Amino acid sequence: MCMGKITVLVCLFLFIGSVTAFSATINVPADYTTIQLAINNASDGDVISVSSGTHDGFTIQDGPRVYVESRDGARVTILDGYQNGEVVAFIDVEDGTGRLGIEGFTITNGTGHSDADICGGGIYCRSSSPKIKSNVITDNTAEYGGGIYCLRFEDGDDCSPIIEYNTISENIVEDDGIGGGICCRALDAQVIIRNNQILYNEADQDGGGIAILTDYNANGIDIALIEDNLISYNIADNNNQTYAGGGICTKGYGKIEIKENDILSNESGSGGGIALSKNSGCNDQDLVEMNIIAYNTGGDGGGVCLNSNRALLRDNMIYENEAVGDYTNGGGVYVGGTKARIFVNNTITKNTAGGTGSTGGGVYIDNGTYDTITNEIIWGNSATLVNELDDGGNSPTVSYSDVESNTTPGNSWPGNWNTWSNPQFMNPGGDNYHLTLSSANVRNSGNNGATGIPTRDFEGDDRIMGTIVDMGADEYYE
Repeated sequence: MCMGKITVLVCLFLFIGSVTAFSATINVPADYTTIQLAINNASDGDVISVSSGTHDGFTIQDGPRVYVESRDGARVTILDGYQNGEVVAFIDVEDGTGRLGIEGFTITNGTGHSDADICGGGIYCRSSSPKIKSNVITDNTAEYGGGIYCLRFEDGDDCSPIIEYNTISENIVEDDGIGGGICCRALDAQVIIRNNQILYNEADQDGGGIAILTDYNANGIDIALIEDNLISYNIADNNNQTYAGGGICTKGYGKIEIKENDILSNESGSGGGIALSKNSGCNDQDLVEMNIIAYNTGGDGGGVCLNSNRALLRDNMIYENEAVGDYTNGGGVYVGGTKARIFVNNTITKNTAGGTGSTGGGVYIDNGTYDTITNEIIWGNSATLVNELDDGGNSPTVSYSDVESNTTPGNSWPGNWNTWSNPQFMNPGGDNYHLTLSSANVRNSGNNGATGIPTRDFEGDDRIMGTIVDMGADEYYE
């Protein structure tokens, strides 16, 4: 028995030693003068540790799977593209182990990789799955993906990077470009974009902050998780209503989840904060959940524009957005297309659609026979025509909601258990839209059986505190 234990321990020791022997830390410039030389002499699993200073960028193509990290952080460790192509490239390096990645650099002055288009000013990622973490990606230009560009190049390739804890700012896509901060195309696996600050990026067309474009049939596939980001002050062409998504634009196929983000002060031709659309053959349902969507401006859909896609919107605070221009609609939310949308437990307030002929200050439904609205607060919005909810002559199902009728002002919307009363927000002048105990929307007001009802409110507090769920995005806590 003792000899058996000794044999196992010796084998384990030898295994651990063999793993250690085949991974190493390579220091730049101590071991190699450039990052590229270090990569060229590295093996799978190696870590390339880079000292502070300004360095050239690098390319990893067909391996090795290495992790490139700065020793002293992004503030003092710079990768400079010198206005001559992309700064960093990952090409055909698939990896599911977390060994491939880049962390802790300022990545700047890139002008993109030359494919059919100019793509990925800061980072170009083709059929690769790196972790891109804790970098400052700024002042880069391209036609697609000013900061970061991700592409699944061929069927069967994997492209599912994790993009987290970065600051992605002041990147620009020009020449009718898409995705000022980030652009992902033709995905068939999930890209994760979380805990980033995505600020002051610009696109000539769609997606000032983020653009997700899937132009082949990816029905049933989780394409993108966009979670816990600050997405602010990004611009998609705000002079043309054809172009969409100042903060986020998604088009094509697959399932998108947009959760727990602050999407603030973005601008575009439509969908100032978020613009979601699907190809006609796609039946996947997008999820927009627990976001704060505020101060955005667009044409149709100052806050959110939904076009030809199924979507579940729940637990969002949507306030002080504006549909700008004449005959633009939906200051908070614009709904187009014929697919079913579910609205449950959102607070939509103080949005505007003030142009000539504009309507639906809170929500405008252009085509919504299959839409359902439950446990909503749509209050205090304004428009030239209908202030709160304009159904465009369609017949959405509205119930258990605080919303004014669009045909008999001063009365609640017709339907089961709807009301029209001041929600008694805690401090609306200070943008505090928590409910107070005096609100009619608190306790015994909502529908516990609503389709898609959330288990938490927009801040993560548990639902249900009483016996019946509250209306709106906030669950009242004493």
